[in-house]
Amino acid sequence: MLWGAYHWGTGVNVAKQVDNFLTTAKPDDQTLVALDFEDKRMTLSQAREFMTRVAEKLGRKPVFYSGHLIKDRLGNRVDDFWGAHRLWLAHYNANPTVQKSWKKYWLWQYTDGKIGPKPDEVVPGLPGDSSGHLDRDSYEGTRAQLKTEWAS
Repeated sequence: MLWGAYHWGTGVNVAKQVDNFLTTAKPDDQTLVALDFEDKRMTLSQAREFMTRVAEKLGRKPVFYSGHLIKDRLGNRVDDFWGAHRLWLAHYNANPTVQKSWKKYWLWQYTDGKIGPKPDEVVPGLPGDSSGHLDRDSYEGTRAQLKTEWAS
């Protein structure tokens, strides 16, 4: 099993968010780390600062998870900073599109178990999730490739 941790970015002090995230997640060099950019209170500038601070502390770039918010914030412009980070795209339909800063997504979250393409079957008996609805993601490479890329 591949292990990862993501941080739900908010509008509070970024340095404190980074410290809290890294202290709580305790990522090692095999742990994927990501910023979840969905909360409209986090500005694009704050997201950039979060990504930069995490990269400085870990010596590797975090993954960037977002969907419509990054598309709204960047619009049609290409931003090389964002394009230099792997994109974990949240896009719940059969035809995912990325913002112009990326040529392609790295991972694609295609459903939350309710909205989006199949498969989206309910998984019964999950601890902490009485609904059984789970996010599902797609990766277009092999298991070996994913393992190699996971935390790099």
